[in-house]
Amino acid sequence: SSSGSGVSVAAGMAYGALGSDTGGSIRFPSACCGVVGVKPTFGRVSKHGAFPLADSLDHIGPMTRCVADAARMLQAIAGHDPADPTTLSDAVPNYSAGLEQGVAGLRIGVDWSYAGNGVESVVVQAVRDAANVFTDLGASLQEIAMPQLYRALVQGWGLTCAVECAAAHREYFPARESDYGEALAALIRQGQSTTSEEYEQLENVRERFRAQLDAVLEQVDAVITPCMPCLAPELESLDARSAGQDEEQVEMITFTAPFDYSGHPTIAVPVGLAANGMPLVVQLVGRRLDEATLLQMGFALEQALGISLRPIA
Repeated sequence: SSSGSGVSVAAGMAYGALGSDTGGSIRFPSACCGVVGVKPTFGRVSKHGAFPLADSLDHIGPMTRCVADAARMLQAIAGHDPADPTTLSDAVPNYSAGLEQGVAGLRIGVDWSYAGNGVESVVVQAVRDAANVFTDLGASLQEIAMPQLYRALVQGWGLTCAVECAAAHREYFPARESDYGEALAALIRQGQSTTSEEYEQLENVRERFRAQLDAVLEQVDAVITPCMPCLAPELESLDARSAGQDEEQVEMITFTAPFDYSGHPTIAVPVGLAANGMPLVVQLVGRRLDEATLLQMGFALEQALGISLRPIA
């Protein structure tokens, strides 16, 4: 999902577009299209007007061709909304004001086991190259240990999503079951058959992971990871995933779904093109409500690499 947003921005049909992210659907099309994507802190941007997939995981955020545009767009959409009770009342900073402050003195955490296990070498190298750019700009790189509970969340994401999706569609399913596609209908049925104990167990894992990640982010200002374990996949591999190869889907959401659960903000930043012409994009994960630092870091990386807006006129 949000593929139309990614394509429209990358093709120059729009300066920016909204994306919706429940398991990675701002960051996946950003990574595949080579655009900037911000998944804000949960509650930073209203979800009013967006039909829910999974209410406690859903995020709305901007997709743009440069970090400065992402800052402008986030400024316009962030803040409390009485129509969405999950939105936060915290003040929204001026995201554009700090973009040019640079990264000197900032601390960037990386878990090379997390960032490299099962990840294509070209993607790992892109993360290493981006980390080196940050250190050249005056930031420090610190090795961290990603809380291992992320594994349980990645494995359990489908269950949480199914339960909350079934709740969102209660008015329409099964009353209008014939209007549903096979995949969505199967997800809803899974949610209907899941026990409350199974769901609550994952909620407990979510809370523990969030607290552990908060503790990691007390030691560093952001964590750098891949967005996806691979370059933009070919159509055949996507068809295979949609046909029910669950393990491949689990691998795909390793760097995205944990932060939908925890609500921490992330930014996907293009860093160039691979030899096959596919975009290279890295992800930065920040403290809750600290999108400003992520935008500042993304802007510094973008400027240092001389990333051009595409399409080039």
